[in-house]
Amino acid sequence: ADQDRASENGTGVDLGGNGTSLAEWPWYTPGGSTADLMCDDSAGNHWVYLFEDGRPSQDRGQIKTGWCSHGGSYTQHADVDGDGMADMICDDTDGRHWVYLIRDGKLHQDLGQVKTGWCGHSGAYTQWADV
Repeated sequence: ADQDRASENGTGVDLGGNGTSLAEWPWYTPGGSTADLMCDDSAGNHWVYLFEDGRPSQDRGQIKTGWCSHGGSYTQHADVDGDGMADMICDDTDGRHWVYLIRDGKLHQDLGQVKTGWCGHSGAYTQWADV
């Protein structure tokens, strides 16, 4: 079925065959360096599937609903707090940025809106990286 098919689309992997659910990696498992699978859709739903030794390990299921679904928003994942694990980030085209810390594949702490008015000009797209 289309939902079981994963195809590269240039920004991640289309999990649903309809272009609305994207998963990107690498992210880190607790205490390891194996990429985990995360799925975010435009309705603000977010799922986590942990991997161990390159194999599916634990389905954390849906960890959040209705977050980062407003017009012009998109979800990204990066290690914001330096613990070696990806956190969930919401950026929008108005230059607003929110962060949710994740621990052990579960939501840990909502930092709320962490920045406003930055990278909201025409044609801009926010990236998160340790540079």
